[in-house]
Amino acid sequence: MKTTKELLDMARARCTPPTYYRLAQVLGIQTSNMTAFTKGRRVLSDDLAIKVADLIKWDRGVVVTMAHAEKALRLEQRDVYRVLQQMVRKVAVVGTFAVLTAAGALLPTPQAHAVALSGALCIM
Repeated sequence: MKTTKELLDMARARCTPPTYYRLAQVLGIQTSNMTAFTKGRRVLSDDLAIKVADLIKWDRGVVVTMAHAEKALRLEQRDVYRVLQQMVRKVAVVGTFAVLTAAGALLPTPQAHAVALSGALCIM
């Protein structure tokens, strides 16, 4: 599980220039809020977690459940969000495999089908 600061550091690395100031602009928040996030005084809202997920190219549900787990005050609550995060990850993996398998079924050759199942990009 990543913390808000770790997620924001990953998102910051995708900005040009890679600064918290630029990340605040991209996310549409004030720099004072960015400081609060990086100092651990605030945790991502669902909307910001989705924006960060899109920026770092992670599954939205995974990042949202990470934020909720970090907000949780009791250990039991954190455990619930960790289980939900694992479920979201499994669904994302199974969904990706199903899409690739279905796309592979439409490909004209066994080689192209094998490429699709491997997860490689196949442009025809």
